[in-house]
Amino acid sequence: PLLRKHRLFARQGPGTLPPGITSCLLPAMLLLAGLSLHTPPVAAAPQQGHGFPPEKLLEELKAELLKAPLCAPQCAALQKAHIEVTGQKLVLNFVASANTALAFPLPLDKSWQAQSIRVNNKAATLARDKGKLWVQLEAGVHHLRLNGLAHGDNINIPFALAPHNPSVSAPGWQVSGLQGLASGGSVQLEKERKQVIVDTLLAEPIKPFVQVERQLNADIDWELITTVRRIAPQQGSINLRIPLLPGESVVSQNMLIEDHHLVVSLGAKQRQIQWRSVLKPSAELNLSAPNTTAWVERWSVKASPRWHITGEGIPMLKAGGPALRHASAANQRWQPWPGETLTLHAVEPQPVPGPNTTVESIALDYTPGKRSAALQLTLQIRTSLGGDYRFKPPPASELQSMSIDGVEQTRPKEQELVVIPLHPGLQNIVIKWQLPSGVALRTLTPVFELPTAASNINIKMHLPQGRWPLLLSGPNIGPAMLYWGVLAVIIAIALALGVCVQRLQLSIPLKTWHWLLLAIGMSSVNMVGSLPVVLWFFAMEARRRYDPASTPKLFNLMQIGLIGLSLVALLSLFFTIPQSLLSAPDMQVTGNGSTSYVYQWYQDHSSAALPQAWVFSLPLWVFRLAMLLWSMWLVFALLKWIKWGWLCLSAGKLWDNPPPRQKRKKTLKKSAIEDSEK
Repeated sequence: PLLRKHRLFARQGPGTLPPGITSCLLPAMLLLAGLSLHTPPVAAAPQQGHGFPPEKLLEELKAELLKAPLCAPQCAALQKAHIEVTGQKLVLNFVASANTALAFPLPLDKSWQAQSIRVNNKAATLARDKGKLWVQLEAGVHHLRLNGLAHGDNINIPFALAPHNPSVSAPGWQVSGLQGLASGGSVQLEKERKQVIVDTLLAEPIKPFVQVERQLNADIDWELITTVRRIAPQQGSINLRIPLLPGESVVSQNMLIEDHHLVVSLGAKQRQIQWRSVLKPSAELNLSAPNTTAWVERWSVKASPRWHITGEGIPMLKAGGPALRHASAANQRWQPWPGETLTLHAVEPQPVPGPNTTVESIALDYTPGKRSAALQLTLQIRTSLGGDYRFKPPPASELQSMSIDGVEQTRPKEQELVVIPLHPGLQNIVIKWQLPSGVALRTLTPVFELPTAASNINIKMHLPQGRWPLLLSGPNIGPAMLYWGVLAVIIAIALALGVCVQRLQLSIPLKTWHWLLLAIGMSSVNMVGSLPVVLWFFAMEARRRYDPASTPKLFNLMQIGLIGLSLVALLSLFFTIPQSLLSAPDMQVTGNGSTSYVYQWYQDHSSAALPQAWVFSLPLWVFRLAMLLWSMWLVFALLKWIKWGWLCLSAGKLWDNPPPRQKRKKTLKKSAIEDSEK
């Protein structure tokens, strides 16, 4: 019987064992094991070191006693609950059903004190554990009557099990939370007339206080997200009726709505509750903060570019804190006082007439080869309706691949038009073709006719390394070939040098056409090296006209400098010859990120036809053949120039070597004696 009694408590629904039950289980199980043998207990052999009953048998008995019933966790239900309050007396009448013998949970709160419990009109025993009252019930339907005494002007009755048919009879008391008991909660009662004098000194319970935050998300559809957050008390059930906005339709499930109010029930430890509603878009929406002390309102509006929403009535919060730092007209917040109103004015901007598909950027990458060319077209297209975007490919081109947002597309190659399927939004399209014609004397980028205008056009051309670019053209923002401007200056300087030699009647063996050939040949390979060559000619001419009757040290230093300059000029010419025969010419291409063989152009806007760019070039062997002829002329001319330079360097004398000092003294003494004899 002892085991059976405790087993009833072990099989109670969602609760745990009452205090003191666990300490009785082990002696009972030991007694049961000893009686079942009908023999006195026999001690185990000393060498075995184990007693009887074994641990495994004890664990099996314990598991059997603590095993949950088959109906768990739905072993009990509260069919009916009726609350009666007369003065300070509290009576709770329940109709409870139990599927098995269990411990049934009853409400308990510090705002009132339980005095007695009767089950089926018979006195029963109450047990208190973990903030609840427990009473033992057998299987079946039972009528319970719990008597209690209220301490103050507020009564809170929390239910562990949700009653199906709750009712209250409490004259002179205000009742709240009765509608929220369907999902479990509590009922609050408050006296209509407060007592002036109380018999006992008790702390008044904190009245429920929450924050109601409404966020309006205005897009194609208007969505309202309402969040009710607990502020006080930190624990305990809260039941409120929150009014809905005009035209608000709640779409969240399991929400109880009465008289255009939503019944909010926060559990004992529940921090917040949230629901979602929809509103019909309107030009004006009125918000009003109720004049109540049970909650405060917080309003926010997050509008998409489809709507321009402004508020009138109370000022908007400034962007002061981290959460409001990025607040703008699209994310506005208000914190109204009770009784304040706000009027939201919504204006939907009308679309401007124009195309529904725009090409935001286009990049054309053209790489011609000897016999064929590769073409890649990269487009960024934004559309509002979607559909197919069609245009003609380059003539005689073969489609290699097409990808949209990185996804390869399968398209028949024999189509006459390029068809790009678009969806609303921005797409990145990459198309590649193979063209049958390669580089030519005048290499031109393919022509494209688009159905719409294009913006941010980038054109890139890769010229093969075996070409000699001479001229190029394209949109205004692009590369520039600076060589021709530099060459014009060099030609002007060469003409001036020729005229200067002729007018001053210098002995320099270069005529005007010699200066031109020398300048043009060195300008495309070693322009800087031409400076010591020109300086060498005039330095040698100055040496030829120099009077050697000067200080010997200064003369010798001048000769050393002329010899060094001759070596530098000669090395510069010798370096120019192999470089011109083996390397490519430097045409000084610059601008918009372009280099000698990669040219880039940019145009901000164009009509349906894309702009074209071209490069005029010759095979590189033409340049090297011209430089070979120039090098042969230079070698033969150097023979004449070196001979002339030697004559200028050795004019008068090549080196000033004065006699030693002692020999000079003897010579002076001998000349003095000869003078005295005469």
